[in-house]
Amino acid sequence: MPENMNCSVFSYLEYWQSDPNNWEKEAYDSSINATDNYLDHFKFCLRNPTAPKDSTLLQQNCMANYGGPVDPAVALGGFLRPGK
Repeated sequence: MPENMNCSVFSYLEYWQSDPNNWEKEAYDSSINATDNYLDHFKFCLRNPTAPKDSTLLQQNCMANYGGPVDPAVALGGFLRPGK
């Protein structure tokens, strides 16, 4: 029996492991006067869906609960017209 019993879910919410607590997190660095939030994490994960940790101040995981990546073309397919 596999250790991971989670389903493969391809939803943009999985960039936060479908956990509302992860969506609400913010991180502030006073040395550079910058705050990162869910949008920074989302933009990072769209470019790097296999990243185990983003490069924002949040340092959150981009992988879904099932342990794999969420392909943005699948989760957001058809969102923008080609070339836009």
